[in-house]
Amino acid sequence: YETILSGELIFYHVVKGADNTVLDGFVITNGYSTNANPGLDSYGAGMLNHQGVNVTVVNCTFYNNWARFGGGMYNYDSYVKLINCLFNDNKAVYDGGGLCEVDGDSILTNCTFYNNKADTGGSGYTGGGMRIWDSDSTLINCIFWANSDIGGMDESAQIKIESGGTLVVNYSCIQGWTGTFGGIGNIGVNPDRKSTRLNSSHIPLSRMPSSA
Repeated sequence: YETILSGELIFYHVVKGADNTVLDGFVITNGYSTNANPGLDSYGAGMLNHQGVNVTVVNCTFYNNWARFGGGMYNYDSYVKLINCLFNDNKAVYDGGGLCEVDGDSILTNCTFYNNKADTGGSGYTGGGMRIWDSDSTLINCIFWANSDIGGMDESAQIKIESGGTLVVNYSCIQGWTGTFGGIGNIGVNPDRKSTRLNSSHIPLSRMPSSA
């Protein structure tokens, strides 16, 4: 059975990360961090990680969370590992519909980002899937597809790097793939099509929640 953690669209964060913890096997949904006042209450509706926490998230789904920054998850000055996680239909008024990473480090393994949206306010912000700012991030065997921002669904709408951020990508599928990120074994083929270069642990698009 699924264990659902819901913010009921009234709580700023469904989950706040604590140091040296593991979150395993939850559906995290309906967080609503769109407080007009600057500060943490406008970041990370699904999950907020900050103040140097070290967090591991495994087998979790982040679905239908809204924030000004980092709809599904916002990481600030933290070390975060994501394994076998799905980010679907999360939205940000500004940057990072699925995930926003600032001044931290993250490793994503076997994760799928699908149909997340940035810049719902129409102000020119980016990174529908993931936005990286002054952070070091590594993607291994991940899918980024159908994420969007002000520019559409190109590569930068899937993943956007800003201001000194670094990204290592290997064996991943990224819509609009240009090769700019480098790495080994990366493709831009629609993941609905079978590919021997994608690990079977990925969540098939057919099993994802339908977007509103």
